[in-house]
Amino acid sequence: MVNNIISLALTFLLCLPCAAAGIARSRGVEQRSGKPLRVALVGDPQVDNAGELDFARRSVIKELAGRKDIDLAVFLGDIVNDAPGLLTPMKQSLDSLPFPYCCIPGNHDDPDVFRSVFGYRDTSFAVRGIRFVLIDNSSGTLSAEQKRNLSGYLGIKSARTVLCTHIPLKFCRDSSFETVTLQNDLLLVSAHLHRVFRETYQSGNEEISVGASCGSWWRGPLRDGIPYALMNCGAPRGYFIADFRRNGNYSLSYKAIGLPDREQASLARTADSIFVNVWGGSPDAKVSLRALAGGRTIKRRCSLSHSVAPEVMEVIRTNSAAGAQWRKTHRDEFIPLRKISSSHLWSCPAEGEIGNVVIRYRDRRMKFKQHDKV
Repeated sequence: MVNNIISLALTFLLCLPCAAAGIARSRGVEQRSGKPLRVALVGDPQVDNAGELDFARRSVIKELAGRKDIDLAVFLGDIVNDAPGLLTPMKQSLDSLPFPYCCIPGNHDDPDVFRSVFGYRDTSFAVRGIRFVLIDNSSGTLSAEQKRNLSGYLGIKSARTVLCTHIPLKFCRDSSFETVTLQNDLLLVSAHLHRVFRETYQSGNEEISVGASCGSWWRGPLRDGIPYALMNCGAPRGYFIADFRRNGNYSLSYKAIGLPDREQASLARTADSIFVNVWGGSPDAKVSLRALAGGRTIKRRCSLSHSVAPEVMEVIRTNSAAGAQWRKTHRDEFIPLRKISSSHLWSCPAEGEIGNVVIRYRDRRMKFKQHDKV
């Protein structure tokens, strides 16, 4: 019920961008004992049939619905996959979430059907001093009217402005990227690529491309009844959690769907290297390992690898060994991954037998310590 009311109310926000602050406060975005505003940033459910709708309901939507710590969710487009008839049942599933949510269309969402189902395409609202601006750039460009509206939204004083688009602005075919990165308090959030990246531009603005909650299009062998669907960066299906404080500062974590919160990274070993894939990592991070090797404790500083994630290479080798005929007859089990370097992969030299490992990760928005084994 709450989400139905918010979805209806957001219809009017393009004309009344300041009204949403009151709507959000009164319709479910409540203060959690002085804690930061916690927002789930979710990319590309991208369902195109009843089976994939069921996957979404039993994985990402079920997991979000079971969380007690989220204040708001933003779904960053490609709600469906060229299947406009599924937008209504997807909205009904999202309406079951126990907290407010909002969406923008992606390039696989029919824009007119999206507007008729959700009631809006572009909108803006503020919660606890944080302004969210959702702009439909699913065509790869922004119209002149959208750019005027965006300038107006960005001119509203706030502790932090979060600009949400489906396609990362750096990949758009117009000048919108140059326009918005001049704003000091701006955080850019996007999806579309089915891989995760974080980048800080010269202006100081960060962009987070959150990956896809469907992973690689709901493909791959089933794990607990849901396709593995590993993404091309080596990250599992997931979403970001962002905690916004009233002064505009924010912290991040990556939540792999179906895995414990503490699992933020994966380890892999080759003959001469250990690889650390921090699924939500930033290239400017510091990553180190502490491990037992040959009865002694070793410490290693890791370097950004600029290579293909070992998890991805394993899938590629499996695909190659299976052959073209298998890929044709087992389409749903085939994950179409390519040899693309991951932006969040670190490595260090390996030596001898290595036992338990402690991963330490830190950047200005995310930090964690994870115990693991190679």
